[in-house]
Amino acid sequence: MQRGFGWIPLVAILTISLIIGLNQLNSIYQALSSNSATAAGVYAGFDISLDTDDWTVIWHDELSAGELDLYKWKPQDNGFRSVFSLLYGKIEIRARLSESGTLPSAWLIEENENISAKVNIFHRVNHSNLSADYHTFGIEWDQEKIVWLFDGKETFSTTRDIPDTRQFLYLSSHDSNIDYVRVFKKAF
Repeated sequence: MQRGFGWIPLVAILTISLIIGLNQLNSIYQALSSNSATAAGVYAGFDISLDTDDWTVIWHDELSAGELDLYKWKPQDNGFRSVFSLLYGKIEIRARLSESGTLPSAWLIEENENISAKVNIFHRVNHSNLSADYHTFGIEWDQEKIVWLFDGKETFSTTRDIPDTRQFLYLSSHDSNIDYVRVFKKAF
């Protein structure tokens, strides 16, 4: 009667796998606990170097050659919808808006696309010339108000009709050069 490999080789394979896994965890721990560039860099998909004293990055797409990461976005009829939703936070989009006849825009909206809860982040209007350079468009959204930001400066705020449901981020597919999209939560 021929025997199979038995349990000893199986234990050896599992032990080797465990050691390799522990070595990877140890490398991650060392990188995070050191002052190296890796510690301040990308970990678990989040670029922690984007954090500030007030905000922690929870999602971002640093566009490479102007291409959205299709693992982070779903194509829609009029553009792209993020695969994540959020309830309150800060959104920053750095873009150079096209001067062509199209109207590039970004907004938050409920999954069921309830227009009454829609929050425009930016919407280029025909008289605005924002094609010469990149600008940062953003909002800070909490339970009490929404603040709109342009190049880091507050341009408008409201305490009326603040959405209190999870929202998805939408980007129109119109001509614009997007450098990045970043979503933050308040740091504790």
